[in-house]
Amino acid sequence: MTFTQNVADELSFECDATRLSQLFANLISNSLKYTNHPGKINLTISQNQTQLLICYEDSSPGVSDESLAKIFDHLYRVPDLKTVKQSGSGIGLAIVKQIVEAHNWRITAAHSELGGVRYDLTIAI
Repeated sequence: MTFTQNVADELSFECDATRLSQLFANLISNSLKYTNHPGKINLTISQNQTQLLICYEDSSPGVSDESLAKIFDHLYRVPDLKTVKQSGSGIGLAIVKQIVEAHNWRITAAHSELGGVRYDLTIAI
């Protein structure tokens, strides 16, 4: 799996660093479990005067529109991916959502241009 990061400037914002690390560990863990080999992760960071946008996306397989709507639900497991690897419990992305909400941030999931899932994390700065 390859990892790409594009950062132009130093960025600063307040957060619980331990929880932010846990958030990205959970996203990466999901990618490692469910992305076809060889996989790809793109991480793009941009900002304007009021927000920092972190876009995390991985390569195929993707998930259905129905699964995208439920992907952050506690104990939800994507039905078509359950048979690929049985190691997930369905709480990783729910924890991601809890961390985001505890910081008053926002996260959404969508289809990635890489064929997998795209997570857009919006942080007020």
